[in-house]
Amino acid sequence: MRGTLPLRCGGPMKNKLYWLAFKVGDEYKLSPYWAESRQQALHHGMEQVLDQELAAVFTGELGFTEDQMLELAQVLPSPCSAMWRH
Repeated sequence: MRGTLPLRCGGPMKNKLYWLAFKVGDEYKLSPYWAESRQQALHHGMEQVLDQELAAVFTGELGFTEDQMLELAQVLPSPCSAMWRH
């Protein structure tokens, strides 16, 4: 599913663009989010968006297309997975 939200123009200079991939039923959608860190973007996706399951977080610097991010979100471990912990 290609379900992106409109992207705000710019963002505070210290913030980076992150793409939050959410699983909604059997489909995935992307939502842009400006944050100072990946940790802040994760927090927003897991604790502020309660009606959707966070599947992945991508930084805008990676250069993936929307379709690539949506494909990867289906196979990557959940951001809450022990695999991502230090």
